[in-house]
Amino acid sequence: MKTMIVNAMNALLVISIGTALTLFGISKGGEEEQETQNSDDGRYCSATAKALFRACRNEVQDDFFVAQAICINVSDDAERAECFADARASRRESLQLCREQLAGRLDACQSLGEDRYDPDFDPDLFDDDFSNLSNPNPYFPGLFYASLVGSREPDLRLALAQVAQGNREASGEPCH
Repeated sequence: MKTMIVNAMNALLVISIGTALTLFGISKGGEEEQETQNSDDGRYCSATAKALFRACRNEVQDDFFVAQAICINVSDDAERAECFADARASRRESLQLCREQLAGRLDACQSLGEDRYDPDFDPDLFDDDFSNLSNPNPYFPGLFYASLVGSREPDLRLALAQVAQGNREASGEPCH
């Protein structure tokens, strides 16, 4: 009887703590959401970086909870302990990556400015006649060459080298 009472009290404690954490998480999430929506101070790039950081942290937590669920079901005590240790280590590494990404994004904001990134993708701004481009990319053949230079085919390497040197023919065929 005493064991049943202790188990019931433990269950009630777990439920109470879970409810408190859930309520705290909801109110904290609401504050963060409001902070993101009210980025009218002109720091749009930084607000975007911080929102992505929160998303990264939440993804790490989700992955950690999934790993915990997997570990709970490992029968062997030593393997289960190793599983939990691996899950914690993975969470630490992933959170470090989130912090590094945030730092990189904030550095980019300093370099690029805080304006919104909302480019105009109107189809009229793009060429559709690829044989007569209004603003051709002078580096395109070089990029094409660089991406395929590791080919093991000698004929392909020769053709790519000719294109990179300005020859507009490869194997007797015109290059476009």
